Amino acid sequence: MIVMVKITKLSPLEIYKLLPRRSGCRLCGEDSCMAFAIKLLSLQTNLEKCKPLIEDPGFRENYEKLSKLLKPLVKEIEIGVGDRKVVIGGKHVVHRHELMLRNPTAIAIDVSDDLDKDKIIEKVEFINNFKYEYVGYELKLDLIAVRSVTNDPERFKSTLKIVNEYSKRPIIICSIDPEIIHAGLEVLDKERPLIYTATMKNWIKVLELVRRFKVPVTISSLGKINDLISLVKTFRKYGISDLCLDPGTI
Repeated sequence: MIVMVKITKLSPLEIYKLLPRRSGCRLCGEDSCMAFAIKLLSLQTNLEKCKPLIEDPGFRENYEKLSKLLKPLVKEIEIGVGDRKVVIGGKHVVHRHELMLRNPTAIAIDVSDDLDKDKIIEKVEFINNFKYEYVGYELKLDLIAVRSVTNDPERFKSTLKIVNEYSKRPIIICSIDPEIIHAGLEVLDKERPLIYTATMKNWIKVLELVRRFKVPVTISSLGKINDLISLVKTFRKYGISDLCLDPGTI
């Protein structure tokens, strides 16, 4: 099965036609609606700055159309909360040279639940403090992936509690066992972790957990793209849209 996605390049004029076009308004901070449209297209501003578009019920339909047109091709997904939040996705283009990526790829290192407390703390502190200079950019580790290797829910919960206490990063719950995932979500109920992962074998129970705890989830297909497509459609059917796709890591 081949999935074809048609990508149409948006022009400033298309955006301009949907704006209120009130001469001399300048409530958005720009000299004209066309200038505002150009900045919208280049991600230098946002729709909410156009007060007439937001506040006038007569422009509600236009606002919804513009929101859809300007929506990234790749959905933004938030992992974690508050100061520990990491945002991934949100890509507006396929080719990197066209626009700067607002959300660079997040990097994670895993911590397994077979380590003792001192080793866990040591690894978490390394992740917290890691920095690397690369061509003018300071790279750091963005997430901690806590992996269940013991298949013991209580051991996994204990590891998560330690990581969550000492970490400055959001957490990925790594297991294909719904019981282990559930145990992890009970510990991180308010922390919005990313679940890794839902598969063709566990998706029913994982979907229930995602709906209950309202967290993002990764869908894996072991190299079978048709399975990936099927799972995505199923999760979306149940109102779950914060999906990360893994076509074949595990």
